[in-house]
Amino acid sequence: MNRFMRCLVFSVDTEKVMQELLDIDATNIIIRSHTDCNEIDFRVEAAADMSSLRPGHYGIISVSILMPNHGLPPQEFGPDFLGAVEITANWLVEHERFWEVHEVLEELWHLAKGKLKDYYHGITLLAVANVQAQTNRLDIARATYSRALFRIASSGTNAELLQSLPQQFSYPTVFRFQSLGLD
Repeated sequence: MNRFMRCLVFSVDTEKVMQELLDIDATNIIIRSHTDCNEIDFRVEAAADMSSLRPGHYGIISVSILMPNHGLPPQEFGPDFLGAVEITANWLVEHERFWEVHEVLEELWHLAKGKLKDYYHGITLLAVANVQAQTNRLDIARATYSRALFRIASSGTNAELLQSLPQQFSYPTVFRFQSLGLD
């Protein structure tokens, strides 16, 4: 089974990044322009040597593992992977990039087991509520936010996060994501 990594690179120097991506055989390359940088979305095989990418040139590199059947056991995703997801998700939240937060955290939700599955689902729904608000769907945003609070509460994990969140949704609802493992 091939494993692929999906990466988001935020850079002001698109030409340099593109050359580096071609050197590592990146595919599915999409460039999105923002007011302060470019976002480059791409995939590489998980075994690819990404050491040629020079992180000093980028705002952040976001990595998530894409698997056709989610058949890998969670123990194959170590603390480095979970730490990278945590740093990435929090940076994206701080910059109100809620669609991307949803994309990054959804991987954890699908991989997690037991109560952590509810926790990651709830965190993902926090991001989705903000996306709905960004698209002017406030009724849906409020309903999604309520579901997010319920999921996080029912997980019995991270009570500190739950206490820090307002009971009523307002945009933007900024939160601090904390990785708690997968099982």
